[in-house]
Amino acid sequence: MAGVAAALGALAWWMRERLLPPPLVDTEPPPPFRGASPVSADAPTASGRGLEAVRGIGPVYAGRLASIGIGSLEALADAEASFVAAELEIPAGHVADWIAQAAALSR
Repeated sequence: MAGVAAALGALAWWMRERLLPPPLVDTEPPPPFRGASPVSADAPTASGRGLEAVRGIGPVYAGRLASIGIGSLEALADAEASFVAAELEIPAGHVADWIAQAAALSR
């Protein structure tokens, strides 16, 4: 009985190899995991510093700020905390701290 099962298994494997099409191989490279931000976060601004000079702003938040039109320390210092907080969906206290730091750094 075990010999019959083994023979059927071998026959099934042999048929599978001959009847199924070969696997499709993707020739295009996969898309990047994360898109580049519209404005380079480490690009120098008029004051020579990028948004990442503010504690709490990294490349992701710098990109999100750039997407709403804030690409420099001066623009962040002049921004309205409630507007930025609503657009980025983060607490207004964080944004107010960022604005204060940007104002101090842009002097």
